Amino acid sequence: MPTRRLCLLPPALAVAVILTAATWFALTHVAGPAAAEVGVNKRHVTTTTTMVTTTPKTARRHTSPARVPARRAVIAPAQKTPAPPTRSIAAVPAPAAPAPKPRELPLPSSGVLATPTPPPDPHAHVPVIPTGGLRIPKIGLTAPICEGISLTVLNRCPGHWPGTAVPGAWGNVVIAGHRTTFSHPFLNIDLLAPGDQIIFDRADGSQAVYVTTGTEIVPPTAMWIVRQTPGTTVTLFACHPKGSAAQRIVVHGRLAELRKL
Repeated sequence: MPTRRLCLLPPALAVAVILTAATWFALTHVAGPAAAEVGVNKRHVTTTTTMVTTTPKTARRHTSPARVPARRAVIAPAQKTPAPPTRSIAAVPAPAAPAPKPRELPLPSSGVLATPTPPPDPHAHVPVIPTGGLRIPKIGLTAPICEGISLTVLNRCPGHWPGTAVPGAWGNVVIAGHRTTFSHPFLNIDLLAPGDQIIFDRADGSQAVYVTTGTEIVPPTAMWIVRQTPGTTVTLFACHPKGSAAQRIVVHGRLAELRKL
C-alpha cells in the first residue's frame, strides 16, 4: 500500500501544476486585459460625468452677469509733462503821471462889503442847503458848509453867517459850528496855530485857502466878530470852554491863495 501511494503522487502533482498554470494564464491573458479595459472605461465615464457636471457651472459662471461683477477698467493717470522753465521778468511800473498843478487865481484887492444879517432865532426852522466844503488838515476836519446859523443848520454842519463874505471874496467870512454836540466839527479848533490852513471848496471847483493868524476868547455878546472890514479874512467861532456856552472861541485867518484845480 505505501508503495502505491508513492507511485500516484507524481501524476497528482502534475495535474495541480497544470491547473495552476491554466488559472494563471486565464488571469493574465483573459481577465487582465478585460479588467484593465473596464478600469479605463470607468475612468472615462467618470471623467465624462465630471465634465458634463461641471460644464453648466462653468457656463453659468461665465454667462451670468448677475453673479459676476463687471471689472472696472483701470486707467492710468495721464503723466503731466512738466512745463519748461520760464524766465520771470519783473514788470516795471510805468511812472505815475504827475498831478496837474493847480492854477492860481488872482486874489481880490477890493470889493463891496456885505452886510451881515442880525442873529436869527436859534430855533427857527430853515432849509439846510450845502454851499461848499470846509477842510482843516491840522485837526482832520472835512465837513460840508451850509447856509445859516440856526440850530437846525448847525446840528447838521458848520454854518455860514448870512450877509457875510463868501469864501474867497472881499470881506470877512464868518463860520459857526458846534464844539461838543452833534457832529462837533469845531471840537479841536483850539489846537490851531498861526500858519495852519483853513481850506474852502467852492461850488465852481476852485479852492480858497486861508491861513490862521490867531485865536481869542470873547463873550457871547461880542457881535463885532461878524463885522465886515476891508480885506479878505475868515472868522471861525464856537462855544467855549468845551461843554459850556459861557464864552466863545474865535479863530482868525487871512486869504493866502485862490486856486483852480
